[in-house]
Amino acid sequence: MENLPFVKETSRVPLKWPSSPYLADHRFLGKAVLPAVESMELLATAVKSVHPGKTAAFLSSIELKRFLPIDGGARIVFAEIQLMENGSLRALLSSEIKSRTGAVTRKMEHVSLQFDDRLPSGSIVPLDVAAGLLGIAGRVDRSKLYGEMVPFGPAYHNAEKVFITEEGAAVYISPAPAPDEERLLGSPFTLDAAFHGACAWGQSVLQFVGFPVSLKERSVLVPTRSGDHHFARILPTTRGLDHFTADILIYGMDGTLHESVRGLVMKDISGGKLAPPAWIASRSGPGPIEGLEHACDALAVIELDSIPDFAHETFTMRERDRFRSMGPKRRQSYTGARIASKRLYRKLQGSDAALPAHLVETVNEKSEKPGLFCLPGLLSDPGSDPVNVSVSHDARFAVAAASHNRIGIDVERFHERLVTTRKFYTKDQENQIIRDYKPGETHALIRIWTIKEAVAKALAMTLADSWKQTVVTVIGESESVLFINDKEAIALHCTVDDHLFTLIIIGDGE
Repeated sequence: MENLPFVKETSRVPLKWPSSPYLADHRFLGKAVLPAVESMELLATAVKSVHPGKTAAFLSSIELKRFLPIDGGARIVFAEIQLMENGSLRALLSSEIKSRTGAVTRKMEHVSLQFDDRLPSGSIVPLDVAAGLLGIAGRVDRSKLYGEMVPFGPAYHNAEKVFITEEGAAVYISPAPAPDEERLLGSPFTLDAAFHGACAWGQSVLQFVGFPVSLKERSVLVPTRSGDHHFARILPTTRGLDHFTADILIYGMDGTLHESVRGLVMKDISGGKLAPPAWIASRSGPGPIEGLEHACDALAVIELDSIPDFAHETFTMRERDRFRSMGPKRRQSYTGARIASKRLYRKLQGSDAALPAHLVETVNEKSEKPGLFCLPGLLSDPGSDPVNVSVSHDARFAVAAASHNRIGIDVERFHERLVTTRKFYTKDQENQIIRDYKPGETHALIRIWTIKEAVAKALAMTLADSWKQTVVTVIGESESVLFINDKEAIALHCTVDDHLFTLIIIGDGE
């Protein structure tokens, strides 16, 4: 206690009662309450009025103690500001309300925080980690988010879509109504929408409805504007039965980092009165690609639609040179493959913060086959061979897989083209097992197609050569048997909606 700084000066600043109509749309258990971001803005404004030379852009030790009801009653709202001997500022948002007789005044504390001139602690995650949400994602659109998970009114329907995996969430934030006046901390809607994404993650993964109760730090680097699109990345750090902690990064669509939040605590404060929708419970269980992950050294799969526009800012010079020559559709899949490969690199290195994204090279100029290459620097021992990496993509996914053995991976969507072109990639001896496969012809053909694609990648051969040299002898739902020039191998499969992933690993002796 003796090490705590002394209070040098204390000020009490009356605050104008918030009266913006949109605030009525921010509700908890049916009652309109002041959003946490509005409380922070009120305190930042009060600090500036008393100490105009102090910055309000870095906030720490934020405690959201009690909701401030927007009830229009005879409530006095004020800020208590303490200037500490070390130069920091402590601010407390409080309210007073008198009894009906006026004889008793009750004081309530709602939000406390600290303003500092120092920089935020810790490091910002590399851009490819922010842009690349790993895993098969559950997608929650605006109507489902606000209709079933976050029951706020229309003014707060600003999270356009949320992608959710075990690793975290990616939130696309649409333009919101402009506040009544310019804000020191930027648009109040942007961070609030990121909180909604964090709430959706907690419901989907942990099965409880969490609200923000504290933040370790909030850094406003470039204030957001209500009329702009933004992208937020939710990065959970710890989990509990009724709470979790997470960091949040908010970007402009050009890749500018606008805000960072560290140590957000989301907690169920409803006493069980709020619960996730029933359909969320049906999602629990092991992930569909878990078997493929266990079979190789590392695997990274990303939903292409979850990747923000600024993802190309992660590219090395080689990657950027190839990107420039591509059309829009090809650029999306190429970007997905690069991001998946960079995330794969970090998995193999055992760190998500080792290198800036633009220093992780995923283009091997010596590789003749784009689906098989070696990531520089991935050596198990000095002098050993680099880890082999295979990549694939379709209209929805990009996937990268790594092994010290030869490896091939392919992802493909079920479609009729597999039937109409079967004469090019199937052999006569495969026709019987195709007919016998109970799920049907298309399910059999997609397994044969992806097996031969994966073989071509694993052995760095042309697809035509793979068709000639590979024969599939057993087709299974999750495992098939094949022969490559009379040498037996196993292919692993997993199905995600109408997409099939196939993985083949071939040892040196095979």
